[in-house]
Amino acid sequence: MLWIRSMARTQRDARPATEREQKFVVGERGVAELLRAIAGRARPVLWDLDRPIAWARTTYLDTEDLRLFRSRADRVARRLRVREYASARSIGDPPVLTGACALELKESIGDLRAKVRFFGGPERIWRLARLGVCDGMDGDDPELRAIARHLGDADLAPRVTTLYRRVSFTAEDGCVRITIDHDLGYYRPPQGGAAGDPAEPPEPVGSCAAKILEVKTSTELPAWLRDALRGLKEAEGFSKFELATLASTLTTAAAVVPIRAAGRHALQSVADGRSR
Repeated sequence: MLWIRSMARTQRDARPATEREQKFVVGERGVAELLRAIAGRARPVLWDLDRPIAWARTTYLDTEDLRLFRSRADRVARRLRVREYASARSIGDPPVLTGACALELKESIGDLRAKVRFFGGPERIWRLARLGVCDGMDGDDPELRAIARHLGDADLAPRVTTLYRRVSFTAEDGCVRITIDHDLGYYRPPQGGAAGDPAEPPEPVGSCAAKILEVKTSTELPAWLRDALRGLKEAEGFSKFELATLASTLTTAAAVVPIRAAGRHALQSVADGRSR
């Protein structure tokens, strides 16, 4: 049974919430085994019946000296990003932006994360991203104020963009979300985007052939999901943002701030073969 979600409803759900996030780097076999294991427990999420293939484009902001990229060394990893949603009619068709757009602040400590999300029109969100998050933030939006409070007056600008096809599932009354990201690519940041525009930016800098499995839970991990994940090695410290930054700056995984073994191994694997 499909769970058809409303973007309008999700746009209002911008309250910060803490949840546990686990990440795994998997291949085709791992994806197939997981899907068999969660069948009957987790429901696929579908956003648009006419364009059922969902994509996400994320543009990360950072300072010139990559302060947010290195923030994991300060224990709290902070990410500021423009999140845009895209869709396609079928796998293989080029994704097109839907016009849904948000400015997000994500903070992580280990496998715990909290996120604040401010939705707005693409023009406004991209203006904030290009001008810096402190400009134009004197309104009454609590999410916008929270982002400004956390990031102060840092010299932020779009630095790198990721694009990937996402398959989503939900379970336990929404307390469990499972996503599998395919066709992950890294790009120079685009100038902006509007509904109907191609989602893929014009300047690719790298890609990742592996699938990224993410499990997000706001409650204790249910037994059926623990069983489904048994045998998978968690990629601790794994970050799409860090992978994309590595690709775009042509550095090596050794230059990343300290990352635990599984995450370092995943980063090194992608850094060794990052060219398209």
